[in-house]
Amino acid sequence: MRLFYVVCLAAILLVSCSSSDNADDTTHNPVDASLKVTVTASVIDEGNGFIGIGDVINYTISVQNTGEVNLSNLVLESTLKDFSDNSLNLDVDPTFVSATLGSELGVILVSEIVTYTASFNITQNEVNTNGLSLSITVNATTPNNQNVSDISDNGDDSDGNTNDDNTEIYIEFNPLIIAEYHILNSNGDPATKYLFNENGRFKEMHTENTKVIFGYDSNDKIINITTTDMNDILIESQDIIYSSENRIESIGTRVLDYYEAENYYIDTSNYNSDGPFNYEEDGIPYEEYEFYYHKYEVSDVNPIVKLCLFSGNQITNLNTGEVQNFGDCSEFESNNYSNNVNNECGDIDCIGFGYDSNINPLQGSTNLIDVYGFIRIFPFGAQPSKLNILINSNNLTLMNYSDPSYLEYDYEFNDNNLPITGSRQYIDELGPGDVNAYSRYYYQGDAIPD
Repeated sequence: MRLFYVVCLAAILLVSCSSSDNADDTTHNPVDASLKVTVTASVIDEGNGFIGIGDVINYTISVQNTGEVNLSNLVLESTLKDFSDNSLNLDVDPTFVSATLGSELGVILVSEIVTYTASFNITQNEVNTNGLSLSITVNATTPNNQNVSDISDNGDDSDGNTNDDNTEIYIEFNPLIIAEYHILNSNGDPATKYLFNENGRFKEMHTENTKVIFGYDSNDKIINITTTDMNDILIESQDIIYSSENRIESIGTRVLDYYEAENYYIDTSNYNSDGPFNYEEDGIPYEEYEFYYHKYEVSDVNPIVKLCLFSGNQITNLNTGEVQNFGDCSEFESNNYSNNVNNECGDIDCIGFGYDSNINPLQGSTNLIDVYGFIRIFPFGAQPSKLNILINSNNLTLMNYSDPSYLEYDYEFNDNNLPITGSRQYIDELGPGDVNAYSRYYYQGDAIPD
């Protein structure tokens, strides 16, 4: 939960009352009676990081007796309106909570502070009008039956009005900025949720059992990846360290060595070698080592490093000192990724991707595309297709597994030409399969289901 605070100070209304013949009243002559009403509002965020539908506004109303006489018959009246001046109703009306001097409901002693609470659940209406305002009027009576009242103030004197202002909650959204993206399972329910902040920056991924939170520096560079369970209990936290050339040097305990001549990285944390093995062949003595490690290859045409498991041998002729290296990189993913609108693949062992010309809202301003190749096994899992859907600059429309087997993706678009639903259909030599819901996009201001 995140709390957004709006603090509204109070105006002070001073009421001077003339004396009367009432004997009890003569002890308070002249009668000075006044109230001060303060309203604060805290917004309980339902989880998307900005004020919107499903959030709850909790109001705390503080009434102080700032006069010289005790007051009774304390009554609170609320006026709640949206920013189109339509009247609204609180979901929970002002409710008595406590009195600092122990007074019962409706009574407030000199210098006493009485506290009430109220609440309102934000709906689409308030989003459409960009906010709502609450005004609290408090009435009470003096011992000689004079009326005393005050209206809550918002504490903003810059508007030229130093008293009697409303408590206002502003709700501003950019309908072009994505709030969440859900990948659906076969039942159409979210299997994985990707959450974005108010600037459209990718901040969290939720699976059924875990949350992955991304930390950024002031330049939108990913500097930390933290994994928790669904109760926010820490599982793992990994800092990402960069060199002065902006190359990744380490991710958590993983150390990455960069080899500039060959333009690749080696994950030294899982570097293994066996040997030396000494043997003779045709009377020539040899010494051999075997190597195993993760290798990340960098390509000028592919912004995402390609991960493979390298296994090889280094054989040295002990007579001549000649060294021979043999090896092969078994790819974790036999797919070449690019941001091209059309990407054809003629090799039957790879996957060809097709894209439309609409902007993919998941393409953000962070360096996720640079870091993804190094973290794609953690935390995103091994399915490489998620990468294209996450951060390709256009919407994925085709995954060709060598004719005639392929997946077709289709989208429903909103008025801003951004996708709101995605579906996919598998087609092979037996014909087309069922069309299944695959993804759902939510933008700022949308109601987002659990």
